[in-house]
Amino acid sequence: MAAGVSGVEEARTFSVNGVGFRNVSPPLQQQLETIATINQQLSEEHRLGLPAAPVVGRLREVLGSARVLFQDWTLEICYILEHEGTLRYGQLRKRLVGISTRTLAAKLAQLQQQGLVARRIFREIPPHVEYALTERGRRFTQSVFPVVLLLNQTQA
Repeated sequence: MAAGVSGVEEARTFSVNGVGFRNVSPPLQQQLETIATINQQLSEEHRLGLPAAPVVGRLREVLGSARVLFQDWTLEICYILEHEGTLRYGQLRKRLVGISTRTLAAKLAQLQQQGLVARRIFREIPPHVEYALTERGRRFTQSVFPVVLLLNQTQA
């Protein structure tokens, strides 16, 4: 061990656009800084190049379809499938403490309609069904969780 270096990593803090973050790993810090830079560049481009009315109208359309993605249990389902891979219905239900069978079935159907979750039925005895994220579902999950982390840091 080098002189002056302890075995305990220092708490890392930094700020992006006035929002403070604590205990963030260097790769996550770099990702958040990149997202902030791109966001700022896009905001400047859109402010300068587009009138507000069409942008607001399109934003409402996008947010209308995105509301399904941010309802109760949706992010939790995507998170579990992202980190644990393909799961059977019962396995998924056990990991989502407090969700009813009806709600889980409805959420999985919505996620299938959005193209985020794939359902595979096995025709055997006893029959079983497996659920996994699609490529679109993986991209969604990997995109939204930095935002969730950002919101968590701003509330702390």
